Amino acid sequence: MEDRKNFNKRYIFVSAVLLALSIWYLILPKPFHTRELNPEQLLTEVLSNARYISSDQLAAEIISGMSITLVDLRTQSEFSIYHLPGALNIPSSDIFLEDDNGKMKWEHVFSNEDSKIVLYGNGSVQAIQTWTLLKRLKYQNITVLEGGLNGWFKTIFLAKTPGPCASEAERTRHEIRQSSKLFFTGHAPAAKTPDGLEKLKPKKTESKHQSGGC
Repeated sequence: MEDRKNFNKRYIFVSAVLLALSIWYLILPKPFHTRELNPEQLLTEVLSNARYISSDQLAAEIISGMSITLVDLRTQSEFSIYHLPGALNIPSSDIFLEDDNGKMKWEHVFSNEDSKIVLYGNGSVQAIQTWTLLKRLKYQNITVLEGGLNGWFKTIFLAKTPGPCASEAERTRHEIRQSSKLFFTGHAPAAKTPDGLEKLKPKKTESKHQSGGC
């Protein structure tokens, strides 16, 4: 029964994707139609979870100094209230604006293969739609922040403290998230790790268990 439910959900999702792609085809600017992925390739890309980057991974990569271009797809007013450090504001409605020469205004941003491009909105839907359009035009190295800013806040800023019976892995993950939170509010330094990557070094704390054990 569970397998059938999962199949039905997947079928509905694929159908919705195909319908959305048909609609988006009509709104794509004609000058950019010449280098599109074929429908089969695009559907494979859409169904792959490889398009996502988690909040934890993004935080670690930013801290490590990796070349990342953050693209905030929300409106200018939303962007002015809060945005990820260093993000570029390109509202999703402006993605395909043309410059004075009739070329895609933001071509230099999305064609930069030396930087990982991370799209985000408040949630995931807006970024996934934009990602699909850009992938259709064969832009590479583009990912979506899983859960958007809502997921970022929940993971990095509102992480729950593990209970007394939490595993060592859960405690370590929480400590790293707390360190990431401090880093993004301007208070935590980055530290070199043995493998050469830079990441936050969590403070080691002793586990305190309630009487009676877990």
